This record gives sequence, structure tokens and C-alpha cells, in this order.
Amino acid sequence: MGGRAVGRSGKFSPFRSFDFDAAVFLIFAAGKFELTLAREVPADAVEAFARYSPHTNGRQPTLRQVEDLGVDVTDEMRAAYEALDVGALKVRSI
Repeated sequence: MGGRAVGRSGKFSPFRSFDFDAAVFLIFAAGKFELTLAREVPADAVEAFARYSPHTNGRQPTLRQVEDLGVDVTDEMRAAYEALDVGALKVRSI
């Protein structure tokens, strides 16, 4: 979720299948590419808590639902982004 200011009712893209172990939800600050929250949520929790939307034919979790589910992996995701940035800088300097 990024690029626009949304409240806690902001919606993620819908899930139409649950053939995965866990989803990582990334929330970025509006107007910046700064990671503010990352949550790793098991597939069964997403399926249980996200409301089904007939319009999209999928379960569409909200930020409010996601921020209390699963495990906070914000620090790990920030470290991964920093490592990608460092790697990109090395490639550019070659």
C-alpha cells in the first residue's frame, strides 16, 4: 500500500486462492518510499479474517485487519531493502 494516503480501512489487493504458506504485507508512508510496517501473515489467517468481495471474487484484507495479524517483520524487510539499495549502488558503479 503506497503512493496515496489511506486510513486504516485501506484495502490490499484481493486474494483469490490460498495456495501459499504466508503473505507479507508491506505498508509504505504516503508520498515516500519509506517502509512503515511489514507483517507476515499465515494464509489461513488471511482467509479467516479478510472479507469476501463478490465484486473482485476474492478476499480483500484491510490495513486494520493486517496490522494485528501475524508477525511484525518490519526490521527484516527494512534490512532487505537496504541490502538491495547497496547492491544496486555497487552495480551502477561498475
